[in-house]
Amino acid sequence: MGHVQTLEYNGGNGKPLLFDWYTPETPGPHPVVVFWHGGGWISGDRSMYADEVHHWTSQGYAVATPEYRLAPLYTFPAAIDDVNAFFWHLAQNAEEMNIDPRRLVSFGNSAGGHLSLMAALSPGSIVAAAVAICPITDIRETDGNDFAIAMSFVEQFMGGLPHEKPDDYAAASPVTLLDNLQCPLLLIHGKQDEIVPVEQSRAFFKASIDDGRLVTLLELEGEGHSFTFEAWLKIRQEATSFLRRVLDHAVAR
Repeated sequence: MGHVQTLEYNGGNGKPLLFDWYTPETPGPHPVVVFWHGGGWISGDRSMYADEVHHWTSQGYAVATPEYRLAPLYTFPAAIDDVNAFFWHLAQNAEEMNIDPRRLVSFGNSAGGHLSLMAALSPGSIVAAAVAICPITDIRETDGNDFAIAMSFVEQFMGGLPHEKPDDYAAASPVTLLDNLQCPLLLIHGKQDEIVPVEQSRAFFKASIDDGRLVTLLELEGEGHSFTFEAWLKIRQEATSFLRRVLDHAVAR
């Protein structure tokens, strides 16, 4: 796994937050994979991706698993501000951390998938590629009867209802931000997802294709919101291949 440290970064509004930092044995400067955990923006912690670290450090990546501020104590845009602040922390400390700031990857699942997309779609993003697993791409759609995710998660994240904060709900929806997209995205979604419908990724993919954007969508047959071990191995394989391909291109630019 290489070397691991628990370090600190300044999130949105300068709030000190922690991240676990794993570095490979290979000489740098290293590309970086940043994992954003799921949990509906109201739960979960940075340890949730610990099982993934070895695979990525063995591929020569440095890995970060940051914490971010959770709702309902911290509402939108707190978590997104933290995500963006972390990537700037990496860029500003790239030499000291022995990393390549041209090859910063955002990776997350569920609510973390949403945050991963927001990192890639925020104005001025420095992310070179993003992977989003079963992400919510349009939170304006979450109050429909066909959306099984607990609406209370979204309400707590947003600090209000859609009709109370329509502009915020739009600004927190990745599908509305495609004009900002400058890097390749990989979306992976289970076709039988019972929490976040696969239509969320399909609609985002269609909007990106209509807009001529570089987005890949992989749908997994028979998989729900929690993946089987076999499916996760496929996700890992597809993400590894995707990043190897697109990060070479990012450096070439």
